[in-house]
Amino acid sequence: MSIIIVTASKPRADTKLGFNFKTTDDATIITKIDEKSIFANTKLQVGQKILTINQMVVHQSMSAVLASLDSGEVTIVVENPPTDDNKAIFQFIQSNKEGPKVSSWSGGNKKPSKKADYYGMMLNNTCPSALKEAKLPLDKWLIIHALIVGKLMPISVQCVKSVHDIVPKICQPTAMRDESYYSNLTTDKMINVCILQSNANLVAISVKDQINSITTKFGVMAVLESKCIPRAGITKKDVSVPIGFSFHPISANSAVPIAVALPNAPPLGL
Repeated sequence: MSIIIVTASKPRADTKLGFNFKTTDDATIITKIDEKSIFANTKLQVGQKILTINQMVVHQSMSAVLASLDSGEVTIVVENPPTDDNKAIFQFIQSNKEGPKVSSWSGGNKKPSKKADYYGMMLNNTCPSALKEAKLPLDKWLIIHALIVGKLMPISVQCVKSVHDIVPKICQPTAMRDESYYSNLTTDKMINVCILQSNANLVAISVKDQINSITTKFGVMAVLESKCIPRAGITKKDVSVPIGFSFHPISANSAVPIAVALPNAPPLGL
């Protein structure tokens, strides 16, 4: 795990740190650094995950942390995002050219055009660099690769296909529409998406545990990677589907001393 410590001087208590961030369910990530920021000429970069600021946890508590900062030295501990050569992930490929969208109804045609089917393909079949550097034996990597493509990839592909199999009711003419039938059809398919998504996540956790039972002996940890798939024609909420793992070296320096920020401190901008 690539951890970097970045320090800059804050001249006044009201001086802004000069970067933007977004908070997800499991991380606070830098999205922009102003050219006039006190961190502009440091190793702070877009895409890094903020772990602590002045030894205070920032995730879900950024406003409290910012409110506590006075003038003086500000130390930020960040985690670099994994590089592509440290990942073992797959992508979803359409097996025909028509795509996931349903064509509009016309004339007496009562059937939508055939939608795309999907299959999975590994982006890179070679052993990730973190595992190579840890001198993981080839036979161990073959087991890890088989777990990803043999167990995780099939259920993830099913999940993606189920998302694009949801047929919007609006594609059928009003005169031909059976509201209750299509409402139940859509609901059933959405339930199926939720079930497959849950199953994919359970398989991902199981595979991750099996992989880590191999890699931790070599000082490397597997972290789950996911991709957001939009739900076609139903809602703007995306479905998160597991697509493989990134690999991070474990070291004695991975743990960072932290102190929890006060929860009710007033908000303060960057």
